Amino acid sequence: AAMARQIARAGDRAWVMGAVGAEKRVARFVLLALQRQAARGESGRRLHLRMCRRDLASHLGLSHESVSRSFTLLADAGLLRVDNREIDLCDGAALHALAHSTRGYPALRRQATERPAAEPQGPTAMLCAQR
Repeated sequence: AAMARQIARAGDRAWVMGAVGAEKRVARFVLLALQRQAARGESGRRLHLRMCRRDLASHLGLSHESVSRSFTLLADAGLLRVDNREIDLCDGAALHALAHSTRGYPALRRQATERPAAEPQGPTAMLCAQR
């Protein structure tokens, strides 16, 4: 069982590192972290990062500036709400689509620049508004 978990984690890491764009790597990392939390019976929508941006950047093979920019882009697009190390999932379907797409982030950049700075709309807005 331990060997199977180790092989699964190696596959997850390869999936995260297989993304070319920084936004996709961060999105994949967040999705996997939330899935692991949910499997342990914890929140599948709120994540507390236990590592700083520099450690996360090293883990993902990115610069810490790219990690910070990616979190800002994902937050501006309404997919996540980021407050230091606290991450709330606001639009899980869109984040999942971005993480699994092959050409998703140019549209995400356009969407983030077109969206006003207001809170996200829709059924997940209540979750994001609770903070």
